[in-house]
Amino acid sequence: MPKNDWPDITNKPVDYPYGPYADGFTEQQHKYGPYKPILEARKQQGKKKNS
Repeated sequence: MPKNDWPDITNKPVDYPYGPYADGFTEQQHKYGPYKPILEARKQQGKKKNS
């Protein structure tokens, strides 16, 4: 998979199977879950950006 497959990695779907990712979660977790911690972290990141 090319490194530039997703121009803005912060907008990758939670279950996108290939890294790199903008968060600290593993590729395995992005593939198989659990997804809730990833979604909660993204919410927190969104709040920080909007502050």
